[in-house]
Amino acid sequence: MINNILFILITVLSLLTISRIIAVSNLIDTIRGRKPWEVTLKENGINAFLCLMMVFFGWFLYFYFYIKYVRGGLLLPEAASLHGKDIDVLSDVSFTIISVAYLLVQPFLWYFAFRYRMRPEGRAYHFAHNTRLEMVWTIVPAIIFCTLIFYGLKIWIKVFFSETEGDKLTVELYAQQFSWTARYAGSDKKLGEANYCMISDNNQLGIITPETIDEQIAKIGEKYKAVLHALDNFPDPAKFKELKRERELLTHQMKVLSDLKKQSAQKPFADGQDDIVILPAVGEFHIPVGRPVELKMRSQDVIHSAYLPHFRVHMYCSPGSITTFTFTPTITTQEMREKLAKEDFDFLLYCNNICGSAHFNMQMKVIVETEEQFNLWLSQQKTFSASRAPANSVPADTAKTSAQMATL
Repeated sequence: MINNILFILITVLSLLTISRIIAVSNLIDTIRGRKPWEVTLKENGINAFLCLMMVFFGWFLYFYFYIKYVRGGLLLPEAASLHGKDIDVLSDVSFTIISVAYLLVQPFLWYFAFRYRMRPEGRAYHFAHNTRLEMVWTIVPAIIFCTLIFYGLKIWIKVFFSETEGDKLTVELYAQQFSWTARYAGSDKKLGEANYCMISDNNQLGIITPETIDEQIAKIGEKYKAVLHALDNFPDPAKFKELKRERELLTHQMKVLSDLKKQSAQKPFADGQDDIVILPAVGEFHIPVGRPVELKMRSQDVIHSAYLPHFRVHMYCSPGSITTFTFTPTITTQEMREKLAKEDFDFLLYCNNICGSAHFNMQMKVIVETEEQFNLWLSQQKTFSASRAPANSVPADTAKTSAQMATL
């Protein structure tokens, strides 16, 4: 807090100081009989010379950052996915075109500013237009940009719409402030359905099963009774609004749960029983090398962004919708460690969208291993039904409570 106040004070004082210096400079010019906007030949020559120096300064910066970040591998790490090579080629082509344009055009720009500076013997030449020249500098960039757009579109279609070869592994990534949860389909190879109204302490993903429906109805029923009791005791006006709003939310939630309870009579909601949930406390999830991995992404609260830089994967996670991205890893974690000579290296999943105060620390390890190693790891994980704490006893009148609240 003190640092923020000091920063604001220093900024304000600096601005006041600059304004006073400008005012004093204008006053000196007035005393000398010179108008503030007048520029002398000497001052103009200095500015022209500085423009010429910008050619060398700009080139120095370009080659410095090119050697440090591009050649040094700090701009993008080595691609570890099948489509990553196509993304890198598009990036290299775009960067090359931009670099050529910069290195050729900028020297002319700054040189002309120096060459045609204001001088006593200089006379301006009126140049209205040149149709041929204007067509060249319009058509040539248009062709280059259109080529880049269509080339990029071709790669985008290839990444998102190409048929994947092999048995696809589906992994759900569930984002919430400020952690990731992963979920795998069980032996039935189907992810169970989920609903935000089903989220609870021991069902963070809101997976729908007959047991979780009954348990959630009981929990919401108890909360609803407590809110009604508080309203009946005439709370203070400030809390009355809050309780009324909570009652509305609980009523809506119970109606959704009642509909799910009715649907469970026709379909058992059994797909989620054998799902494998990797909680944030584990800190990592595993995927096999050389096998297509389909990521299905959801968000519990705000917009997040799943970003795996080594796999060239970047996709938003939006509340209320599911986004997908399919890729094929080509390098295992151990192979990458040997390539980089870093025993502590790990592929990481980041959030690439500012989502709150702890956004910087929202990450999860991604372990890429052989199919045999992955299958062994997966077989050691508990299923959703086995990992949950024993369900609380469900009151016998759960169905009655559900039906009564659904009519509110």
